Amino acid sequence: MAENAWQTYADQVVNRFDYDTNDWSIMNVCSGAALYGHDGTLWASAGEEGSNLTTYQHPLEDLDGSVRNVEVNEVAAALAACDGNGKPTEAGIRMGGSKFMFVSKEADQAICQLTRSGGGACCGKTATAVVIGFFKKE
Repeated sequence: MAENAWQTYADQVVNRFDYDTNDWSIMNVCSGAALYGHDGTLWASAGEEGSNLTTYQHPLEDLDGSVRNVEVNEVAAALAACDGNGKPTEAGIRMGGSKFMFVSKEADQAICQLTRSGGGACCGKTATAVVIGFFKKE
């Protein structure tokens, strides 16, 4: 991936930069970060998670035991969660193949917190992109 301003921003979500020393002061604050355009285009990513958000068919079991496939667009799900939608697809909020649960949304901002087994994510929606920071409990 070519170095660009968005890549620098993604790196600064994952690691804390000290402008006085012009070096990273704390590494791996988050387990991953990603910036996606509203159209689903990956602008930049850093760390272990976030660079693989996709659209796919997810098997969903109905109450009668039958299984059907539902479409999951992970970037669209993150954008919808930022607007306060806790279930933007029939399969819920999914990113990187993992299911997340909606925790909260900032009152007057398009920012939300999500949780999952072993960690979670924070998503922020801008006019043209969504910024996602992933974290692990450890």
